[in-house]
Formats: sequence, C-alpha cells, structure tokens
Amino acid sequence: MAGAHQHSEALYSETRRVGLTDGELSAVVMAPMYLGLRVWSRATIGLAYASALIIADRHDEAAATLDDPVITEDTGAAQYRQFVMATLFHKTRSWSNLLKVTEISPPSGATDVRDEVADAVAALASTAAASLGQFQFALELAEQVSTTNPRVTADVTLTRAWCLRELGDDDAARVALSATTTGDAPRTNTTAEQAGSPQPKFRHPYDDGRDLLVARRRPPAGDGWRKAVTKMTFGRVNPEPSAKREQTDELIQRICAPLADVHKLAFVSAKGGVGKTTMTVLVGNAVARLRGDRVMAVDVDADLGDLSARFSERGGPQTNIEHFVSSQHTKRYADVRVHTVMNKDRLEMLGAQNDPRSTYKFGPEDYGAAMQILETHCNVILLDCGTPVNGPLFSNILNDVTGLVVVASEDVRGVEGALVTLDWLGAHGFGRLLQHTVVVLNAIQKTRLNRPGESGDSLI
Repeated sequence: MAGAHQHSEALYSETRRVGLTDGELSAVVMAPMYLGLRVWSRATIGLAYASALIIADRHDEAAATLDDPVITEDTGAAQYRQFVMATLFHKTRSWSNLLKVTEISPPSGATDVRDEVADAVAALASTAAASLGQFQFALELAEQVSTTNPRVTADVTLTRAWCLRELGDDDAARVALSATTTGDAPRTNTTAEQAGSPQPKFRHPYDDGRDLLVARRRPPAGDGWRKAVTKMTFGRVNPEPSAKREQTDELIQRICAPLADVHKLAFVSAKGGVGKTTMTVLVGNAVARLRGDRVMAVDVDADLGDLSARFSERGGPQTNIEHFVSSQHTKRYADVRVHTVMNKDRLEMLGAQNDPRSTYKFGPEDYGAAMQILETHCNVILLDCGTPVNGPLFSNILNDVTGLVVVASEDVRGVEGALVTLDWLGAHGFGRLLQHTVVVLNAIQKTRLNRPGESGDSLI
C-alpha cells in the first residue's frame, strides 16, 4: 500500500493514457472500522494507505498522510477523508478532535457523498460525545444513523443504551440493548466481502454492554477516603457520595436540562478589569463541555472588545461581528462557522471588530441582525458586554436576554458597583431581570503574564 501511495501519480497517469476515467477502475480495501474503502483515484489511494497505517497503530504517519495536499485538495475524496480521520481519532481516544472533524458532515464542498459513510461518521461522533459525557448530544447524533450495516448498527445501539442508562432511563436502556447484535453477529455480504477483502474489526470504547442488563450501579464515590475504600474492597464497598459531590451532580443536571428556547445570558460589570470577559469564557467552557448544544460567546463590546484574545485559535479577517452581519450567506451553520472560532471545550466565539484602523461601530441594529442569525443555529448565547450602560445598545441587550451575570471585584468598591448596577436595573425598567441575575465576586490575582486561554483570576 505504501508503494501504491508513493507511485500514485504514475498509476493515475497510466490509467488516463489508456482512456480510463474516474470510477472505471477501482478496488475496495479495508478501512479501520465499519466499511470497505473504495479506491479509484490518487486521493483515495492515499486514504487507503492512511487506513493501513491506522490499523498498524502508526498514528503519526497516518495523520501526516491525511494532510497530504493530494488528499486534502480532492473534493471527491472529502467525505472519505473525514471518515478516515474520525477513525484515527476514535482509535487514539481523541474525542474532542473527533467531534471537531465531524462537526459538519458531509464536509462542505464534498462532491461524492454517500449515505453509508455519513452514517459511519455519525456513529463515531455519537461515541465521542458519549465518551465526553455529552449524553443527550450523543443520542441526537445516534438518531441521524439509518443503515443496514450491522456493525454500525451495533455500535450505535450500544452507545444509545449507554447514554440512556447514564441519563437515568434504565428501562429504555435495556430495550435498546436487547435490539443490538455484537461480537458473533451474522454478517451480511458487504462490498468488501464481495471483493475478497477482510472485514474491518468492530471495536468499541467500552465493554459489550452486558452490565446494562443488571441493576444500575452507584456512581464512583469520588476522591479522598471514599475512593480509597472502594478501591481496597475491589468495589464491594462503595460509600455514599459526599454532600459536595451530590451538590455538584445536581448542578450538572441543571446545566444539562433541556431548554424550551434559546437561552441568552449577558455578562456585565460596573467597571472594566474585573474579569468579566474571563468569566464569560469560563462559564461558556463549562456549559459547552457538559451540554451537547451549540454554545456561542459573542463580544458585544462596541469599544474594541477583547474576547477573541481568550481563544488560542486565531481566525481570519472574516471572524468578527462586522463581517458576520454583512455576510449574505449565513443560512447554514457551515456558513456561520466561517466567522467564528472554537476552543477545545467546543465553545464557539464571535469576536468584535477590534482593529484600531477600522471605522466600524457596533450598534443596536447589528446586534439585532446578529442575534436573528445565531438564534437559528445556537441553543445558548453568552454576551460579553461593554462597560457603558447608558445607550440604546445596552437597552436592546437587556430587553433580549433571559438572565444576567454581574461581575465585580471582591473589594468594597466592587461590591458597591454591583449594588449600583442592580439599582440601575430596577430604576430603568429592567426589574424583571433581577430574579434571573447572579452576582459574581471575582478575586484578581495578577501573578504572571498569561497565555491565550489562561487567566490569573480566581472565583471566590
């Protein structure tokens, strides 16, 4: 396979010389999981080679092969490349990377799209989401799968049962598990078998699911002496979780609760430099990590907001709100992603236009236009507001949001500023928000220059 990849240009030229076109001469080789990989071009020869490297656990070489321009620039192989990359991340347990590479499926611009590949990609993404604890999101991905491939079906069914159990629906988990076939399941005549190629191995990141048929087990007790007791008794004694653990679990359940509508949360402060932007990112990271929904942080500071500085990924010139609201192509989520960046917790960010040379001024009209677009694509929107409270922009934001986070420093002036902000809300007709407002006291500890994505703030 390495030789075929190395000499693929010559092979391709020879087939053209004798008058063959794409698809007239092809082969089927084993992919790392689920499918037989159809090979008919230079790019698909490269994908077959990458698949062989993945099966041989030569992951670094496989990653380098998948980034070969011969593969990346061939739109006809784009969907197969997405699938092979997903199998690489599945095998290496790189769940966040797997979700990122499969976020838009099939990839934008793919010219050869096959349902069986899309189903396999969705199955891998569902497993990744469940492995990250995003059980509701994993179930939504599993619902996208409609295939007769028994290996994909078995994998998706196990993932569905796993998620249902973790979400507390044991009966539904047992029903889902009873429908699965694993291990020695009868095999159908797939394309790979017809071509005489061996079937790809079925593998899953957890056991065969037999524990789902027994009573639901108490979750691990956590750290400290409880964990030590559980370990020393080989799990026979599993102490009740601490009050703090129960409180944390309850908070996580509230964060992951279904939303009836788009939830918009504005982060405000009476003065700058109190960690408002950092708090926006920290809350956004937690929500995005725990929920399977799309969570977007938006910089709505009209005065050179710096939310983008908290993200290590640097987008191009289009990744700001000015270009976003002026774009004529934002109907699809793939179009929105052109203007946003995403961190490792899957928190997306739409930055402000903070180029000092720009004459652009963000105002209430553009705010309304941006929200109208984002509401169709996102479930949770976090707004990093500027410090000015007197003006039409801030009033429009307050009329639009469902809750507020008032961030203040932990000193006397900070507390007084938070109280003034609350009084201002009541005096200017926004009293309805007070029952949906949280005040956060933030201790600023400036110890060193932080890298992007890090903070010297600590929450008290």
